[in-house]
Amino acid sequence: MGPADSCSGDDTELLESVLGPVQRTCYDAWLSKCLAARYGYFDDPYIAQLNPLNGALKGTETSWSCPRRRSGHYAGSNTGAWASTTSRTFCGTRQVQGSHLPDKHEDTQRAPSLARSYQVDPVLLHGTYARVVALRRIVVSVLNMFWQMPHERSKALAVQVLSIGAGMDSLPFWLLAKETKTWTQTLDVGRTSDRKQEQLQRRQLRYDELDMEEVAMLKTACIQRHEALARAIQAPGHHEIRASSSRGSSPDSLCAENMANEGVSCVSPHQVTREARVLVETPVYGLTAVDLGRGRDAINAALKHTRRHQCVSGGPRCTLILLECILAYLSPNDTAELFEVLREHFCDHPAVVVCYDPIDLSDQFGRHMRARLEERGAPLLGLNCTVNLKQAIRNLELLFVPDAAPHSHGRGLDMMQVYKRLLEDPSERSRLDRILVLDENEELALLMHHYGLIWVGNTHVGPLNLLGDTQ
Repeated sequence: MGPADSCSGDDTELLESVLGPVQRTCYDAWLSKCLAARYGYFDDPYIAQLNPLNGALKGTETSWSCPRRRSGHYAGSNTGAWASTTSRTFCGTRQVQGSHLPDKHEDTQRAPSLARSYQVDPVLLHGTYARVVALRRIVVSVLNMFWQMPHERSKALAVQVLSIGAGMDSLPFWLLAKETKTWTQTLDVGRTSDRKQEQLQRRQLRYDELDMEEVAMLKTACIQRHEALARAIQAPGHHEIRASSSRGSSPDSLCAENMANEGVSCVSPHQVTREARVLVETPVYGLTAVDLGRGRDAINAALKHTRRHQCVSGGPRCTLILLECILAYLSPNDTAELFEVLREHFCDHPAVVVCYDPIDLSDQFGRHMRARLEERGAPLLGLNCTVNLKQAIRNLELLFVPDAAPHSHGRGLDMMQVYKRLLEDPSERSRLDRILVLDENEELALLMHHYGLIWVGNTHVGPLNLLGDTQ
C-alpha cells in the first residue's frame, strides 16, 4: 500500500487543503507512532492527542482519533518514505497475541473514515518502535552527559533541545513531563540530600521546535485543544502558556474553549521576521514557525529568538539538535546553508546533532522508495539518500565540524543495528514477541538497513559512543 493510501480519500483531501506534499508526511509518522503506542511497543500518553487532523478540524465538533487495534485492512508508515516502500494490501485477519489496550485508552469518538477495521503491518510497527525508543535513549543519554559536565557551581547549566522539522512528534511533551516528575520527586523534602537538591536546581532544560508554518499551526491547535499537552510543557509550578491565535480566530475564544483550566494567556503571534513567528511559548518550551527554504535570514532570526530566554541566555549552556527526517527533503545546498547557520550559533559551547534519515537508496529497493515519494510530490533530495552509512556519517561531520580530523566526531548505526541493540535484553525481546507476531524478518532487515541514526558532537564534545559500539 502506497503512502497516499495510508489515510482515506476524505482524510487526504483535508490534509492536502492545509499541508504540502512534504508536510503531509507528518500524518504518516503520527499514525505509525500512534498505532505502535496503542499496541504497547512504548508508552506515550501524548501521541494520540497530536493528531494533525484534529488540528485541521479545530473549532468543529468532529473528533478524530487514533484507530484502535482491530483486524482488517491497514498499512501504516513510519514516515512518508516508510509507507512508500510497500505495495502490499493487508487483508484478512492476522493473529494478535496479548492485550495492550486498557479500557481507559479506548476511543469514545471516531471519525467516519477511521471507523473501518485495521490490519497493522508488524514490520512498520517494529521499525517505529526502534526509531522512537532509540531516539529517547539517545536524548536522555546526551542530556545526562551535558548535566554532568563541569561548570561554575554558582550558575545553572542550561541545556537546550532544538528540534527542526519534527512534525507532530510527542518527544517534547514526554521529555518535559519526565523532567518535571524528576524535579518534583527529587525536591521532595526528606527524600534527597541538600547537595542533590542544589544540583537539580542548577539544571535547566528548554525544548524549542522549529517547523513549517502549516505544521506548526496544526500542533498549536492540538496543544490548545488538549489539557494534558498544555500541562506537559509548563515549567514546574508555572501555569501560563502564551499561545498565538490561528488566522481569523479570536484569542479569547481559544482560551475559553480549549485551555480555560490551564490559565493560558493567548496573545497575538510574535513576529520574529516576515518568515518566522512564535506560535507557542512557555518558560521551558517554544514552537516557532519558520520556512527553512527561505534562506539563512529566517533561520537566523528563529534561532536568535530561542536564545533570548533566561534559560539559555548567559551562563554555561549545551545544545542537542534533532533533525528527524528533515535533511532527506532538503537539497544539498539548503542542507549546507542550514548547517552553516547551526555552526555559527552553537560553535561556542558543547553541541551535539542527531540525524535520522534514509540512507543508501541506490539499490532497487531504494529506487522504488524514491519513485513512490516523487509521485507523491515529495522527492528525496537529501545529501545522504544515496550514500552508505560510513559516507553519511562523514558528510555530517564535514557539515557540523568541518575543521575536525577525518572521522573523529561522528558515529552512527543503521536502524537494523539499532533494533538488534535494543533487543539484546531478553526480557525486551520477549515483550515485543508477545505484542504482535513478526514473520517478515527479511523484509524488516531490508527496510531498516535503508535508514540511519547518526550523531556528531562539535569540538567541545568530541565523539560519543551511544547505543554501544558504532561505526
